[in-house]
Amino acid sequence: MDEQQTLKDLVRELAEDRGVDLRGYKTSTLERRVRRSERQAAIIDASAEQLPFADRSVDTVVCTLVLCTVEHPDRALAEIARVLRPGGQLLFIEHVRAESPALAWWQDRLLDRWRRFACGCRCNRATVELMRACGFEVKASKASWRAMPPIVRPLMSGRAQLRGLVHG
Repeated sequence: MDEQQTLKDLVRELAEDRGVDLRGYKTSTLERRVRRSERQAAIIDASAEQLPFADRSVDTVVCTLVLCTVEHPDRALAEIARVLRPGGQLLFIEHVRAESPALAWWQDRLLDRWRRFACGCRCNRATVELMRACGFEVKASKASWRAMPPIVRPLMSGRAQLRGLVHG
């Protein structure tokens, strides 16, 4: 990649088993949108737990409802840490375990049914805590998805950077 490329050209979205979340798109539709955008972009089919990028080669990783879905979120976070440049960032919005004990109980109780319905989503994961345990400094705020069932309404959105490499 040319060093003069803008930050938006260096953003990669991770999703379960993919470098780009293709589940909601026909590949041909996504390719057509990329061509129409007149931006140089590549559609990469890769596992979030085994990214095909060089160490320290990515400025920004964007995870949207990914870490609740991948089988091994700790491995995905290790891969994100590996590919992020010093000062790089992980931008995210993720399902999280409810703070309310009653709602967390329902998340646990309905987990298997929800996973089958929602392509593997585990809405009861303590995702922000896992990011911190994997070496990230996290700045996050609560969000809620009001149109969804209560068990998947708790969300966190924010920015994470590797501890010791935080800038800005």
